[in-house]
Amino acid sequence: MIDFSSALRRLGRANDFVMAQDVQGTSMPIELRVRLDHTRHMTQEHQRRNPGGVVLEILTLDEQGDDYLREVLLRRCSDGEVLQYAILSVDKAALPAPVAEGLSDARIPFGQVLADHHVERDLEILSLLEASVSSEFHRIVNNCSPAYFGRRILIRCNGEPAISVLELLVR
Repeated sequence: MIDFSSALRRLGRANDFVMAQDVQGTSMPIELRVRLDHTRHMTQEHQRRNPGGVVLEILTLDEQGDDYLREVLLRRCSDGEVLQYAILSVDKAALPAPVAEGLSDARIPFGQVLADHHVERDLEILSLLEASVSSEFHRIVNNCSPAYFGRRILIRCNGEPAISVLELLVR
């Protein structure tokens, strides 16, 4: 797994995040804190909040050996609105083989792949953050919010660090 600055450079997005800073949960709006400051998978949270379901859109995928990096949007099925932007950095060697193979199905959110395979996993919030972004990012997510709130997480599978995720809520 790589750090997010390296991931952004590798994805060609280094200039899309004008500023990202760690924040305390108490400094973000309560409705966002409730949606971010927990150890549940965001895919499941979005599915719970959107009964019509969510669909995954992969923007960029970069795979180098066991290092798997993908940039995604989660969209609401009912109207196609972007709910979340995320970058996943996965160490495929730390995953059971069927889960690593499940990464190739671009239609299924990664959290769902883990749940479907009943992988023992622990989610640790590394930080909550606030990000200011470029006009290109606004175009990608079809939203012109002055700032986006999100989180950086580490997911351990079977006790081993396997996945780093940067998640930004869009709606």
